[in-house]
Amino acid sequence: MSKAVVLGGYGTIGSACMRALMAAGYAVAGAGRSAWAARRVVPEADWVIRDIAAVG
Repeated sequence: MSKAVVLGGYGTIGSACMRALMAAGYAVAGAGRSAWAARRVVPEADWVIRDIAAVG
C-alpha cells in the first residue's frame, strides 16, 4: 500500500486531497496544528499534530 502525508490536511484543499488519496487506496496521514479541527474534518485519517513553523 502506498503512503502519503498531507500538510494542512484539514484545510479546504488538504482535506479534499486526503479524501481523494484514501479513496484511491493510499494510507494517508495528515499534519496540522489543531487536533480538534483535524478530527472534525477528516476523522478517519491518522493525524500528526504539530506546528511546523515552530519546528527547528
